[in-house]
Amino acid sequence: PQQSNAGEVSVHPLINGNPEDEAERILSIVKNARTEIPEVSIAILVRARDHAAALFPALQRENLPYQAQDMERLAHRAVIQDCFA
Repeated sequence: PQQSNAGEVSVHPLINGNPEDEAERILSIVKNARTEIPEVSIAILVRARDHAAALFPALQRENLPYQAQDMERLAHRAVIQDCFA
């Protein structure tokens, strides 16, 4: 039986990569996760909206459904400001 990884959080930093390389890396991670657990729910957090600009076309190219929710500036939220305090 397949083991559930419910609630698992993974961080995959890419330092000094260009947006296209970053999008391809994210795409690879998403595809691998969906291969292991097809019904997995995946959240991708980006630091800024422009960081997602190359990602959306990559997801579309692979026919991977996505929802761009809350594409607002999180840095302005009190809970995020508290983290940096």
